[in-house]
Amino acid sequence: MGEAQSAVLAAPLAPPEAARVRARSWQMTPPGGFYTAPPIGRLANGDYIAETAKTDGGPLGLVTYTTFLVRYSAQGQPRDTVATAPGGRGYWAECDPGDTMVCNVGLPFALTSATAVGEHRIYLGNGETYEIRVFTAANGLTDIWRWNVPIREVTSEDVRRYREYRLEVAGNENARRRIERWYVEMPLPDVMPMYSAFLLDADKNLWVEDYQPPFQGPIWYTVFDSSGTVVARIAVPLGLDITDIGSDYVLAVWKDELDVEYVQLYDLIKPEQ
Repeated sequence: MGEAQSAVLAAPLAPPEAARVRARSWQMTPPGGFYTAPPIGRLANGDYIAETAKTDGGPLGLVTYTTFLVRYSAQGQPRDTVATAPGGRGYWAECDPGDTMVCNVGLPFALTSATAVGEHRIYLGNGETYEIRVFTAANGLTDIWRWNVPIREVTSEDVRRYREYRLEVAGNENARRRIERWYVEMPLPDVMPMYSAFLLDADKNLWVEDYQPPFQGPIWYTVFDSSGTVVARIAVPLGLDITDIGSDYVLAVWKDELDVEYVQLYDLIKPEQ
């Protein structure tokens, strides 16, 4: 693959007015053994794809998840499981010593399931390697995209900064005390994930978000075209939550220090071909 070019997000624009109309609603029927999660995307034929997961391990300690992508009809009835792959990782611990309550701690630098659903393709991965699995509802796994990027080791400085970040955002003294204890007990990953999330734009390009600890920025996206070729690298300010990507714009939500949300619309300036 050639060297990726950089696209640019320009200053935010005023968002266009939009009408909200509910066409219809229905309750989705859960398949056996699964927790019914909200749909994450819709295929061209009207079927929906929902993501759910099962754990391996527990009830305490390190757990790994397997991700299942379940296809539903347009009426909400389950059809089949179109994709299964390794998912994220987590850590469960006693909320307090000797407590019967169990807390989902949130493992630092943890793998997470990344998914995206287009009209005809479904993308799935977890960032353990820079590998993106491409599925279709009819044929299952059809392709695997790989990109060669350096492994980033988790250093003692990374752990210190992550711990400080968790303590800073903790809600109260009891929560901070728990975090101090959990960070002594839990096993920490040796390397950081390769990526953390997928997004699809209006031109069917896949945006792959580089993994970045929550205290570091900016966030970088690697953009793949529909053939799996890297076409751009794009930097996004830390704290900007992208909700929609068009051919020439990026729509995002930003929160201020009081958690007040602001919708921001940016020009997307693409590199010259």
